[in-house]
Amino acid sequence: MTNPYDKTAPHGFWKTGVEAADPAAMYDIHAPKWQVQPEMRVATAGSCFARHLARFLTQNGFDVIDAEPAPEALTPEQAEQDGFGQFSARYGNIYTAPQLEQLLREAQRAKPRKGVTWKRGDRVIDAMRPRIPAQGFDSAADMLAARGQHLAAVREMIEGLDLFVFTLGLTEAWEHRQHGTVYPVVPGAVGGTFDPDTYAFRSFGYADTMAALENSLELIGDMRGGRAFRVLLTVSPVPLTATATGGHVLPATVYSKSVLRAVAGDCAARHDFVDYFPSYEIITNPAARSRFYDANLRTVTEEGVRAVMKVFFHHHGAGGTGVLDTTKAEKALVDDGCEEALLDAFAPGVKPKKQPVLGAPRLNIGATPQDPILFAGNSHLASFKDAVLAAAPDLDPAAHWFVPIDWTTATQSRGRWPRLRRRSGYEKISIRPEYRNRMQDIDLSMHRGRVTLCLVGRNFIGDQVLRAHGDLTTGQPGLRDGKKVTQQLPMVGRDDAALEDFYRGALQPRVAWALKMLMDPIFKRAIWVASPDLPEHAARVRLGNAFVDSGSYRHHQAAALRATLSMMPKQDERLRLIQHDPAMRMPSGFIRNEFATHPSTMDIHANAAFYRGALEQMFGAGAYAPSLTSAP
Repeated sequence: MTNPYDKTAPHGFWKTGVEAADPAAMYDIHAPKWQVQPEMRVATAGSCFARHLARFLTQNGFDVIDAEPAPEALTPEQAEQDGFGQFSARYGNIYTAPQLEQLLREAQRAKPRKGVTWKRGDRVIDAMRPRIPAQGFDSAADMLAARGQHLAAVREMIEGLDLFVFTLGLTEAWEHRQHGTVYPVVPGAVGGTFDPDTYAFRSFGYADTMAALENSLELIGDMRGGRAFRVLLTVSPVPLTATATGGHVLPATVYSKSVLRAVAGDCAARHDFVDYFPSYEIITNPAARSRFYDANLRTVTEEGVRAVMKVFFHHHGAGGTGVLDTTKAEKALVDDGCEEALLDAFAPGVKPKKQPVLGAPRLNIGATPQDPILFAGNSHLASFKDAVLAAAPDLDPAAHWFVPIDWTTATQSRGRWPRLRRRSGYEKISIRPEYRNRMQDIDLSMHRGRVTLCLVGRNFIGDQVLRAHGDLTTGQPGLRDGKKVTQQLPMVGRDDAALEDFYRGALQPRVAWALKMLMDPIFKRAIWVASPDLPEHAARVRLGNAFVDSGSYRHHQAAALRATLSMMPKQDERLRLIQHDPAMRMPSGFIRNEFATHPSTMDIHANAAFYRGALEQMFGAGAYAPSLTSAP
């Protein structure tokens, strides 16, 4: 006998859809009505969580509107402080649907509403965006003039958008009793003076929130003259800081988010041009066990935002992978982004890829547990791991380890792995909590002096040639101009001493970092495998046909290699450098497209077949143990 649940997909059951699913890769949680494409002009607004969405979209090449760009004279820090670049216009955080509605009505009338002038000391501030600009204004006239310009920019943004992304944040707000102006913050907190006879607390319920959202959609349509547009709604997973209801903040948070989630879902159900994206559910998923929140249980971590955007880019923009910005210190020594490959390669329960690596040697690694190997790296480690496991399918995971460096606890502090000032060195390798469902901590103390370290990539030529000039950011497949996410290299006709000196200075901190790890006494010997160069099709998108065809990259390669080798210890038998076969390169110096791990022209990684020659150098006759046997 059948029942309606017999045909339910696995994601429709809690056990398979939540309990057994990876909370960092909830791809089947979203079934979009339509696809967001990079060529769409996107406007973003909402609560503070919406800033993450805007940042991700911009970094991945989407056309995010900036209706109020920062003056060139401002430094990036000054621009951020004054509210530039946070959203598509300088409206600051818009927490509630009524606040959005009143902003759109102001923009439509091109006239500021009543009650927007507050004082902070001897300065005048805009009550609708009290921190923009940070220092306020000299006079009310100046503030109102600036607000008028802002409203014109909002109108321009609305007229030019194809997609409006709005994050609903709160249902609680403060309202002017006389004229109904809804404020983003309580009067008296950052400006103005609180007077209970003037201001009233409001907790907007379902009806008020839905009405305000529907009115907002109508206002957008009116300002666009009836031209079609689309809306993507999300709900912020950030809990309330405090509640003015008089009750406990936890039930108040649950109520607020429940109202917003119901409104967003019902609005999407009413309109074909409106869709809901479940960022709230991804972050609050019980299976994540709060790991997507910081220690204060409110702030969403970078890993949490990445989990949200992985799902977004899986469904939108031709299935790309988002990249998060990191601190400048981390950017200097830690691969930024590229985590998708690692998450796939180290997913719990995932077996090695069964397809053979043509021509790969058959490795006898498992027969030599007395000489364990620690394979370490970041994104390039994923394909390298596939290559090793294809050549050594019987590898003993208890005797040899693959460790993504950025998954260790020590990399949470400025990219050091581990902190070399610790006397324990590399004896204890601790894995960050969010990755312990993929691998466990490693204790090397019992193997001191017998471990072979194999460092894959991590600052040894290859794509480090590009990184010497700046950040190498992964991008969204379908990105129209890869130059937006890639530092450009100068065209050169030769690899002279000046070019070599440049690379020596640029690469010295990276090489020194790696050598400290490679030469740690816990390791018997060390093998450093070069990073791959970009596939040529990726180089053409990122650097342009003119640069690729000029042959300049070969000169950059040669200068960078000489500079790197000049910093290596001389005649040290403990260290071996593995470079890749030049036959795998095109005349341009970039690797052949057949060795690309993905057909996307934005992917910078090489596939498992690319590492065939490296394995032969490492484990062939006369190489370091383990031994190599002929393929059967």
